[in-house]
Amino acid sequence: MDASAFRVPITVIAARLDHATGTVVFFKEASPRTENSYRGRHWRCRTRISTFEMRSFILLGALLPAMASAAPCPTETFTYEGVVITVPYTGPGTPQSCLTSNGPASSEAGNTSPPAPSTTETSEAISPTTSPTSATSTVASPSSSSSAIPKGFNYGSSGMTQSTYETQFNIASNLVGTSGFTSARLYTGIQDGTTNSVISAIPAAIATKTQLLLGLSYPNVDNEIAALKAAIAQYGSDLAGLVLGISVGSEDLYRDSPLGIAANEGTGATPDQLVSFIQATRSAIAGTVLSDKLVGHVDTWNSWTNSSNAAVITASDFLGTDAYPYFQTTFANSISNGQSLFESAYQATVGVAGGKPVWITETGWPVSGATMAEAVANTANAETYWQEVGCGFAFDKIPTFWYTLIDEGASPSFGVTDGTTTPLYDLTCSS
Repeated sequence: MDASAFRVPITVIAARLDHATGTVVFFKEASPRTENSYRGRHWRCRTRISTFEMRSFILLGALLPAMASAAPCPTETFTYEGVVITVPYTGPGTPQSCLTSNGPASSEAGNTSPPAPSTTETSEAISPTTSPTSATSTVASPSSSSSAIPKGFNYGSSGMTQSTYETQFNIASNLVGTSGFTSARLYTGIQDGTTNSVISAIPAAIATKTQLLLGLSYPNVDNEIAALKAAIAQYGSDLAGLVLGISVGSEDLYRDSPLGIAANEGTGATPDQLVSFIQATRSAIAGTVLSDKLVGHVDTWNSWTNSSNAAVITASDFLGTDAYPYFQTTFANSISNGQSLFESAYQATVGVAGGKPVWITETGWPVSGATMAEAVANTANAETYWQEVGCGFAFDKIPTFWYTLIDEGASPSFGVTDGTTTPLYDLTCSS
């Protein structure tokens, strides 16, 4: 096994694998130990780690010679403090913790364009000085054909055709200064202007080899399910090889909250309604080429931390979190605090996720628009946010869908390009 797989954000002097339980234990000299659980989709592992020096890391392959030479049984990949860790079980048989889990047993056209970022994220916000107690983001393997951590943009459907999707997917994968953004998050599975026809983003993704986080919009449940079934029937394994997961709804809990209602953000959903939609989606894909895909929900980070929404966490295989420091106007939200505000929001979601994967489904900084408290919209600040949050924290570490590739005519405007592969600011990661 490649020693580079064993990377943990602490200085480690010893490590061992408990064959009886499938537990990997890392030790650090003269430091108090805390225990953090990570529950991946396939199995459960635990690490005992130092609460100090969380930002440094190295674990040499020599520390785990037995693990390096053994043939692993189920493996789990996750991130800790933004570092990808792959841990195999190497003992005889299947450990008690190697339990498969695919989640709990259990009208009108859909949204046609990416909704404007929620502007009322200030409730329950975390001070930028708050230090996360842990960073236990579990990252599921994005697909059976690729071990790369997905990164991409959000794409709406209003006015979009297969040709325009292909054009934008190709722009994203060839953005100057980047290694390519080859994943796409969709808000609906329904083609614009139709009742339940399959969205043309799917054949465009197949043509360009773009991975997809499929989206189903609420309350258009029946038509979304019909379009999903039609897509499976029409594209089969070509579709399955590109699907990262299925997001059932987007920011519906936020829109159903007092904040969302006061902001007139549109129709929301209760936790029970979303759980029912998630269960219907699982039933729709059961026995199909998408039966093994993660099914989850996307919402604002402070909707996830609202305990009244816990049932949706329980029902989901993964959580998608949306966070925009630009809109967190009750805190010092200048660009200098952008990274800390975002990381605190992300860690708050991780803290309630119960070890389930937490993906970054929307974040970004606008290149133009109104000043929100201390947050100024311009290309210089957008570039800083890209460097600190995107390059420094998210990209290639956590599945990430940036907001957004092209945002013509919007105010504020979050687009990183005006429609060419040349970006509006430097996207080259310096870290």
